[in-house]
Amino acid sequence: MKIDLHCHTKQIKSGDGSGRNVTKELFCRKIFDADVKIVAITNHNSFDKEQFCDFKDAVSENCQLWPGVEIDIKQYNHSRWHLIVIANPDNVETFSNSVNKLFSGENLETCTHTIKEVYDCLNKCDVIYIAHFHKKPAISEEDRQDLFNIVNDSSRVFDETSDNRTLGVFANYGYNVMIGSDVKDWNQYELSTFADLRLPIANFQQFCMLAKRDETIINTLLNKRETYNLIASPHKSVKIPITIYQDVNIIFGQKGTGKSEILSSLYNQMLSNGMNCKKYIGSEKDDDFKALLKTQDMDRDLSKIEANGCDEELKRIFEWNDTNPTMFQSYINWYSTKDNSKNKSRMKITDSTALVVDNPQRYTLYSSDRKSIKQLIKTLKSINCELYLDDNDISRLNKSISKIEQNNYKLLLRDIIDIKSTEITNYSLEKIKNIADRNSDTL
Repeated sequence: MKIDLHCHTKQIKSGDGSGRNVTKELFCRKIFDADVKIVAITNHNSFDKEQFCDFKDAVSENCQLWPGVEIDIKQYNHSRWHLIVIANPDNVETFSNSVNKLFSGENLETCTHTIKEVYDCLNKCDVIYIAHFHKKPAISEEDRQDLFNIVNDSSRVFDETSDNRTLGVFANYGYNVMIGSDVKDWNQYELSTFADLRLPIANFQQFCMLAKRDETIINTLLNKRETYNLIASPHKSVKIPITIYQDVNIIFGQKGTGKSEILSSLYNQMLSNGMNCKKYIGSEKDDDFKALLKTQDMDRDLSKIEANGCDEELKRIFEWNDTNPTMFQSYINWYSTKDNSKNKSRMKITDSTALVVDNPQRYTLYSSDRKSIKQLIKTLKSINCELYLDDNDISRLNKSISKIEQNNYKLLLRDIIDIKSTEITNYSLEKIKNIADRNSDTL
């Protein structure tokens, strides 16, 4: 479950850049494209309740929206850094009033506050705190300790790192870490880095309980996943009942404790029961890698045996991009509600599938070539060609370059129309389906 707890929708400060300004339509489309399920709007030193409510209603079918703000902190020791405060969406009215009070009469470009001032004003809204950590402008260790002391609940305080590698390191040492998109350009939003929750949550309260490592809520969320009760057998005389989840299951243990045998017995048991699964045993990785490298130093000519080398098929495989699969639960929901409305069944457009752009790599190639062509024309204009060519050669050269430019433009325009029309068509289809679902109680 992807979440983004550091997201901007407005250019507030001059350094933000206009790419953070986003329309409701683009916001909805990009959130859907990125498959993010929880987003917190955290603009600098301000909170726009009207925009928040408008966006929240627009994405409610696919995503939870939480209210937040990113604040410039300046402590008494003159250190400066950014602190994100995210509130329970049930308290959006109180949160909006509190943020307005905190920044009343302030210059949003330059204003700063202390941790205590932020806590006194916003903590009543049921909030979590995320401080820039190993990410400029970053919190100092002294201020980090002050933040923990003032909040007095470590489960409500998170550190935001600059990248996934740093996040992984600190997570392994028991830190509460988080990462967000900190989006700079909404046209590229789906390419951002997002945090990923292994256990899907339904609301802000569950998130806070999960952060607290609350055993009851963790068990509740785990129990929502399908489980299998199997018998592990590291030895024929040993039978160990084990429950595994429809997810990634990891077996830990010292060397020689039978982990590999347990894993192999579970794997074989699942296959014999007709279930699909994969296993990975660390000690086997070297053997697998060596098997991949095995080859013979000889030329191969498939034409001698009249065989096809499948070059085109292999090229397609290498260029193939992964997409998010449809969950089985979605098929079940569709089947259980498909007879709810006969009117919808007559709307054949709701059975449409998304269009796919034909060879999107061509657009990248044509776009790159266009820049090179323009640079070539500019370079040639700076050269006195009369020193090297006669009039006929110069005329032929200019005509050839002009023809290259015109043909490149035609191909580029064709692909732009193809890409944009496909995006608009797919977006329209999705909206029509969502409206039809809502009005017919179907999925």
